Amino acid sequence: MAPAERGHLARDLKEGTQAAHAAAESVPFVTDFLHGRITQDVYRVMVCMLYYVYEELELQLRRAAASDNPVVVPLHFPLELERLPSLAQDLSFYYGSNWKEVMPSKTPATAAYVARLEHIGSTHPSLLVAHAYTRYLGDLSGGQILKRHAIRAMNLAHGLGTAFYDFKRIESSHKAFKDGYRRALDAAMVDSAETKLMVEEANVAFELNMALFQDLDELRGVPVVHNTEFTIVRTSDIWTSYKSRMSTKLNKKEGSRDMAKCT
Repeated sequence: MAPAERGHLARDLKEGTQAAHAAAESVPFVTDFLHGRITQDVYRVMVCMLYYVYEELELQLRRAAASDNPVVVPLHFPLELERLPSLAQDLSFYYGSNWKEVMPSKTPATAAYVARLEHIGSTHPSLLVAHAYTRYLGDLSGGQILKRHAIRAMNLAHGLGTAFYDFKRIESSHKAFKDGYRRALDAAMVDSAETKLMVEEANVAFELNMALFQDLDELRGVPVVHNTEFTIVRTSDIWTSYKSRMSTKLNKKEGSRDMAKCT
């Protein structure tokens, strides 16, 4: 490995994912959410998706940290960041105490996301940092805006149904924590080749998240236009099969009934 070139990973991740970030924010589900157009039936399916994703992400991060991965260890903050307990709390609110038995199974995009995390966890665990960066810093930033919209749109009592967005174990401000996280990224032991791989994987992470949102659009009967620049998820066999089935159902105007089945 070439000598580590520290100091720019946070900047490279931000600059290198701008197009993918913008594409994800342009998905109709996200734009509707940001305008307060979100229903509990759709929102709780999103919570299910996130539970599956964070279950795998946090499992793989713990394994990488336990094996003393030199890139993951300094960027692993399970106490402050892990979302699985909060997601379980939200699922109990939306589905009841037996939520594990009644929650929807993985959508194709969710399954693809989980499979990607499992794959990199076993083949190149350092790249898990790209997914942690994309998810956790997004939850601490734009996620806080989404929380306010969710509370208003669904008329939720304070603290009920949006525990996912609460980072109660971060003792500093969110900004201070994010600044510290970015400093840790810049201090990461990665060379230029690894930095390039990290940026590429962060773009994959954005695409995977965009696919989650598009699955939600499919389920609520909203036409989906796929960005041809981002094709990793959508070219999978599982997605092709799913898209074919969904197109047939939507053409028969059964989209609303599909949502009922999934919720």
